[in-house]
Amino acid sequence: MTRLAWYASFALALGSACHAGGGVNDTSAGSADSSAASDTGSTPVTMSVVTLRTLEQTVSGPGETDVAEDERVRAPFTGVLTAVTVNVGDVVPAGGSVGAIVAENSDAALRGARSMVSAARTPAERRDAERALQVARANVVVTPLRVSKAGVVIARAASTGERVVQGDSLVSLAATGQMVFFADVSQQDLAAVHPGERARITLTARDGWIPASVHGVVPSDTGSTAAMRVRLDLQPPSTPVTVGLFGTADIVVNQHVNVPVVPKSALLRDDVTGVTQIALVGADNRARWTRVTTGLVDSAWAEILMPRLAAGQRVITTGQVGLPDSSRVVAVSADTGAGAATAGGTGATSSSNGRAGGNGRGGIPGSGSQAGAQPSGAKPNTRAPGANGGANASPANPSTTGSPASAAGSAPQPGTGPGAASSARSPATKPAGRGGKPPGGRG
Repeated sequence: MTRLAWYASFALALGSACHAGGGVNDTSAGSADSSAASDTGSTPVTMSVVTLRTLEQTVSGPGETDVAEDERVRAPFTGVLTAVTVNVGDVVPAGGSVGAIVAENSDAALRGARSMVSAARTPAERRDAERALQVARANVVVTPLRVSKAGVVIARAASTGERVVQGDSLVSLAATGQMVFFADVSQQDLAAVHPGERARITLTARDGWIPASVHGVVPSDTGSTAAMRVRLDLQPPSTPVTVGLFGTADIVVNQHVNVPVVPKSALLRDDVTGVTQIALVGADNRARWTRVTTGLVDSAWAEILMPRLAAGQRVITTGQVGLPDSSRVVAVSADTGAGAATAGGTGATSSSNGRAGGNGRGGIPGSGSQAGAQPSGAKPNTRAPGANGGANASPANPSTTGSPASAAGSAPQPGTGPGAASSARSPATKPAGRGGKPPGGRG
């Protein structure tokens, strides 16, 4: 066999092997390209859906707890307190005792008998004094002091051993059903506040909230024009509330039940025209701008009055600013949207084989920045565009054309293309064999 014939047969065998070996990878690359083709040119956005919710409009104001009418335990007659068993903040049940009192005459007789015992000198005097003390003790009547309603002690005006006059206030209680909350509400919001409206009281010193209802507006005697006091009656909570606790009242002045709402971030308002729009996404994954009329709006949701939206319709919440009408979009999660947007602007960052940017031949649509960014000094085990003999860029493998960046890297160039594996070797390059001679014969 001549040297020329040997070179021809060797180039033919090497080209066939490269073409067969690249075909498997080209098939996987082609399937990856076809799987990502549907997202080509799509804009990554974050989506939500239209839901049915109950929205409330509230009016808020700071304030503190107080008692509408306190219950006072008074001295039933002139006498001496023998015990006061409660302190401020104690909870007393209905009919419970807060202390005891004895009549002034009984107390005076008892004190006199004790003085006789102390002053006795002779045995006869001691016997007389002891009998007088026994009679005085027998005649003492201790009267308990009880409350008629359950409540919390808010004031204590006397202590054990004190002499009190009939009618003196001894202990004050706030009845459980008489606790109220006075909220300072701005006058511009008073028009929406009416008796009977529901309210929620959030206290600084307590977790959760307490239900209440509006009793009415309290006439102001301070001359203030900024706010008015609104009385709210607290419903009996599981834990009694004392007087003087600060908090905030949220009065529900309007409520819409089971209305279509969208996240507040979906609204896009034109400050010049005052028009509010949202971007709805149809079954074809195209965003269509829709002018809407909003109703109640809270911190997270906005009611859509017109047009009537159906629950489940998709709406864009982020990424819609500057988006042309009828643009193709693809949904990305909020935590990966930023990374997906950098991968060719389609949100498709992985191919069918789980690798980003393709395998270095042809690339995947939307990931040209990764597929065509191989440096010229690539590692030997990394296939750069055209490094496999150019078979991937031949018309026989159209699925490997990919993005412009990758296509440019695999376009036929001098010394490449079909059969480039053999032509890539310069004539001066010696094939495997001793002395540059073909194995098995001489030229």
